[in-house]
Amino acid sequence: MNLIQEDPCRIEAAFIAHPGRLQTSAYGRLQVPLSLAQAWDDRSVDVRTRHEQEKALIEMVKSTSAEKDAIKSGKLQPKVPWQMNLFSGVEYAFAVRLPSKGRMTRDEIYAKRAAFFQAVMWFETYMPVGDEKLKYDV
Repeated sequence: MNLIQEDPCRIEAAFIAHPGRLQTSAYGRLQVPLSLAQAWDDRSVDVRTRHEQEKALIEMVKSTSAEKDAIKSGKLQPKVPWQMNLFSGVEYAFAVRLPSKGRMTRDEIYAKRAAFFQAVMWFETYMPVGDEKLKYDV
């Protein structure tokens, strides 16, 4: 988490599975796009703390309608994007833990795969490709 708060930041984007030990105050100082994957009942982050973290992330990206128009027109840089996915039916460290009883449940298989693809899509979107970032023309 320290790396994505540096100014200037040395990385382009970040993905964190199981952000259990992060302080809520750290979320308001992000310098790069951040994607999170965690168990909804993560034992290292109680529901109240997770809601405080979500609030810090939301406050960081809130924009007035004038700011939104300026961002769309290119006159103002967009705020740092973030994403948080919560997975039910899994425990803390689901993305990296091996099956404890020899087999994974359907929820564990889904969550592992979804977190992996979440990270891949996030990095494909927010990391440079060659010399240029992805450009989307609508």
